[in-house]
Amino acid sequence: MSEADDIDRWLSNQLDWFAHITEETVEAALIDFELPTTKSSRWLTANVRRAFFCTVGTEDEIAEYPGQLAVRKEIEAIADAIAVAKRLFADRSGWAESVFRRYSNYDDWDDLPDWDVPIEKEPDALDRLDDGKDGWWVESSNQMATASSDWRNFRKMVCGMLDLEDYLRAASLELCSRDEPTRWRDSERKKRRLHFANYLAVVFEETFSREATVNSWPDDDGKPRLGPWPDFFDRVARLALRIDKVPDLEGLLKTARRMRLDQQIAKRDGLQSEIEMDFARERLSQATKRLQEAGVNMIKRFATKKSP
Repeated sequence: MSEADDIDRWLSNQLDWFAHITEETVEAALIDFELPTTKSSRWLTANVRRAFFCTVGTEDEIAEYPGQLAVRKEIEAIADAIAVAKRLFADRSGWAESVFRRYSNYDDWDDLPDWDVPIEKEPDALDRLDDGKDGWWVESSNQMATASSDWRNFRKMVCGMLDLEDYLRAASLELCSRDEPTRWRDSERKKRRLHFANYLAVVFEETFSREATVNSWPDDDGKPRLGPWPDFFDRVARLALRIDKVPDLEGLLKTARRMRLDQQIAKRDGLQSEIEMDFARERLSQATKRLQEAGVNMIKRFATKKSP
C-alpha cells in the first residue's frame, strides 16, 4: 500500500473514536504554530488519527471497565456453569444416550470412506469424562470411529464443551485475583497518554524535522518555555482527547521521553549484541576451520614420517 493510499484509508475511516480529528480541526488546533512544515494537513491528520487509534483508542472505556477482578469473576462464573453441564452430561442415562445416537444416525456408515477410519486415537475429553464407567453406551473414541459423521461431529462438540472449562479457567488466571488500586483508572489513562506522546513525538519529528525535546529553561519574562514539541503535543492532545488542559504536561512529556530513550537504548543494545554474536560466530568458524586444517596437516606429516 502506497503512502497516499494509507493516508486516504485513515482519513476516510468514520470510526467514532476519531471522527472529531479532521483536517479542519487539526489546522485550527495548530493555527499560528511557530514551526513551518512541508507536510500537508492531510498527512498530519492521518498520522494523528493513527497515533490516537493505536495508543489511546477511547478513554471512555476506561471509565466503563469494571476492573480485572470483576471480569475474572464473570469468566469463572461461566466456567462454573460449564462444570455443572459437564457433571450433568457425565451422569447422562442410557436413554438419553440412545436419543443422541438415533438423532445423529449413529449406525449410518455409508458416508464414511475407509481412509477416514483412524487406526488408533488418543483418548479425548469424553473418554476422560466416562473413564471408569460401565454401561452399554460407554465407548472410547476408537470404538466409535466407524460411526456416522453426524455422531462424530456430536462427539467433537461435546469434547469442545468439556475442554472449554479448562480454557476459561486458564484465561481467567491472566487477570487480577484481588481488587485493583482505587486509582488504577488514572494509571491506565496516564499510561495510554504516555504511549500517545511517544507516537506523536515521531510524527512531530517527521513533520518539523526537529527533535521532540522538553525545554526546562524559562523565557525572558521568567515564564515556563517548554518549547515547540510540548506546545505541539498540548494542542493536538487537547483536540484528540477532548480536554481543556493536559494535566502535568511537562512531567508527562519528560516521562515519555525517558521511556522512549530507554527503548532506543534497549533496541541499540539488542542490535549491538546481535552484531557481537555474528562476529563471535565468524571467529568461531574461522577457528574451527584452522583447527581442521591443522588436523589435516598433522595427519599428512604423520603419514609422511611413516611412509618408507
